[in-house]
Amino acid sequence: MKDPQSIAEIVEQTFNRIHLENMQGIPILNSRIKVQSIGFQEYQGRIIGIIITPWLMNVVLLPTVEEDWSSFTLGHKISHTFPSKSYRFLVNEIDGIGYCQTHSMYSPMNGFASHEQA
Repeated sequence: MKDPQSIAEIVEQTFNRIHLENMQGIPILNSRIKVQSIGFQEYQGRIIGIIITPWLMNVVLLPTVEEDWSSFTLGHKISHTFPSKSYRFLVNEIDGIGYCQTHSMYSPMNGFASHEQA
């Protein structure tokens, strides 16, 4: 398994690419927000962290090296229990990242006055 910091960099680079190649001119973008990955760490053998973008803020969960999520139906929701409560994650496949699960925290991001606030 790659270390959480390496994964955070890959996630951030991927979402920067998505921002530059696919999101320009989209009205929901908050120009005060930049792409940033934060808090990536290992949790129960998986890597988990947050991606902030001008259009969304998501928790990103990546499989362990032993897990193969390619048989999961894209868009399927899976519950994961954390100390605070259970959260539903959406199965995704993202170019540059591969199979992952995401939980939306905020979207759109126009409620934030600055990147620091987000």
